[in-house]
Amino acid sequence: MTTKQKLTLYEGLTDAESRADKFRALMNTGLSWNKVMDSFDQYAALEADEAMKATEKATALAKWADKQGYTDKQKAAVKDQLKFFTIAPADAARNDALTGAGLTAEDAYTLTEAFRKLTPQEGHENV
Repeated sequence: MTTKQKLTLYEGLTDAESRADKFRALMNTGLSWNKVMDSFDQYAALEADEAMKATEKATALAKWADKQGYTDKQKAAVKDQLKFFTIAPADAARNDALTGAGLTAEDAYTLTEAFRKLTPQEGHENV
């Protein structure tokens, strides 16, 4: 079965139209069905981790995508299409900027986490 046929089959078996649209957007960057499923599996595993905050999940997904050998366009699509909450893209964007500046995925993740911890959370004041 071709990648497009797999997506068509998925669309026929589910009523999750928005998910199929996300998968299509990922495939439009040249990712195969298997790579799309790998990306979604990573997203689903992070989403299920109740101990992590949305920002941590977004950063972890960005770190994972950076290590996959995907093109910049593919990494951006994974981070854009597989979001956790509206606050999370800020950390993913910070991670992207750091890797774009030449940091390794590991160093960018470490710095992103450090910045996140320094940023005051809503309802909390710096002491």
